[in-house]
Amino acid sequence: MSKGYHATTRSPFLPGSIGPSLLSGRGPSQPRSRRMATLLAVLLIGLAAPGTPKAQESQPSIQPGPDARGEEQARPTLTLDQARETMVERNRDLAYARRSIDLAGLLRDRAVGTLLPRVDLQGQYTLRDEEVLFEMGNTYAPLLPYLNSVYNADPELQQYFADNPGTDARELATMEFEPAVIMRRHTLSGSLVLTQTLFNYRSFALLDLAEIVNQQSANGVEQARFQLDGALNRLYFGAVGLKRFIEVSQRNVELARLTFNRARIAHEEGVGNEFEVTRAQVALSRAERDLENAVLTYRLAISSLALLLDIPDDFEVVAPPPLDPPENLEVLQSRAWEQRPEVVGWDLAMEYGQRYIDENRAQFWPTLMAQGIMNLQQASAFGGDEFSWMVVVTASWNLYDGGLRSIETRNRELLLEQSSIRREQGQQRLANELQQAWMNLESQQRQVESARSEVELAQANLELSQTAWELGAATELEVEYAREGLFLSELALASLEVQLQAQIYELYRLSGEGY
Repeated sequence: MSKGYHATTRSPFLPGSIGPSLLSGRGPSQPRSRRMATLLAVLLIGLAAPGTPKAQESQPSIQPGPDARGEEQARPTLTLDQARETMVERNRDLAYARRSIDLAGLLRDRAVGTLLPRVDLQGQYTLRDEEVLFEMGNTYAPLLPYLNSVYNADPELQQYFADNPGTDARELATMEFEPAVIMRRHTLSGSLVLTQTLFNYRSFALLDLAEIVNQQSANGVEQARFQLDGALNRLYFGAVGLKRFIEVSQRNVELARLTFNRARIAHEEGVGNEFEVTRAQVALSRAERDLENAVLTYRLAISSLALLLDIPDDFEVVAPPPLDPPENLEVLQSRAWEQRPEVVGWDLAMEYGQRYIDENRAQFWPTLMAQGIMNLQQASAFGGDEFSWMVVVTASWNLYDGGLRSIETRNRELLLEQSSIRREQGQQRLANELQQAWMNLESQQRQVESARSEVELAQANLELSQTAWELGAATELEVEYAREGLFLSELALASLEVQLQAQIYELYRLSGEGY
């Protein structure tokens, strides 16, 4: 039953008396043995078990989730290095970027193909309305009367032809000749043409361009990896920070449960009020709700990380090994000028622009080509042999094209100047980016030191408040305020410590290392 006055007691642990209790509702001074037994019971309950069956019946039934119950060990742990390897293997953006390397290789093969010989095989079939014939008579027929007169007048000649058949010229004069084909109705022909470039300066310029494009494609993959690594660091350290929030929230739940059990025991022993029990129960419910929210937010962060890595979200994260902060800003900048993918990309863009100009100027040079042609056709009266061949060497030199090549050269020179300006802008942006990250690191280092001091003070304040409550010099509300202060300061410290390590990793990434 509530009483309307304050009790003054003397601490059994410290000399001197403690001032009047601020906890309204304390009864009159009870025997020291009973009060000490009550306080000892509260301490033992708080240290031995988070709650008792009776307390669990009176408090809300809250299940904070699998991570809060300590079952996260059933999931495999994914380290930051493993996550980076998985991202490189499975991320679709990187897979898409790698295809550009294959495309660049095809450009180089195309440039090489301009220097290799070209072989063309052609066949032709022609169907005409009719066949063109040349009717050819016997040119010896007019001599037949003369030959007969000679034969009849010379008995020796007659005897010679009788002894040597087949030598009689009169037979040749009486022969009939077939008409000669000038153009067949069905005509088949074929040709084999071998073309070889002997000199074309532009082909060499195209080879240089193709090689630079290949390097740019590889650099594009590195730039994609660089950007994705930044996203990976943000998601991974974000998940690590939320996991720290879970740990802090779990400790806060235990402290809230200890406070609730103390208030309940004190009320049962007649040294506390029912509204203090209710307030402690509400605080415990709020702490457990904070833990549930931390678990849910953590799992959402894991899902976002799994989406980036293209893997199931059934894993846990672990804090990466701490890194020492970089030496100074100048060292970071010097490394970045040498190792950052963007810097390499700017240099390649400048080189590509120069080779692009060289390729256009190569069009002012002459070209030299050679061709070997072999023909196979059907024979005709006036068509020559069935097989024929020839070799042709061609030189070509465009002396004047109306100034188009000069205009194109100037256009490409202007593009090169634009690339140079973009490179200067990128260097300035990179310097500002590193300087801003360095300033953030220095600020976070100071904030972490301050947060650690606040946690130490909040921990000491909670211990003093608990001791004062045990001695009757503080209220349960003051203990609750101290616990909330410790919870908030530990959350702030956890967040700042994770942010500090993330910023150190980010600085190394910005310098071109660690990815």
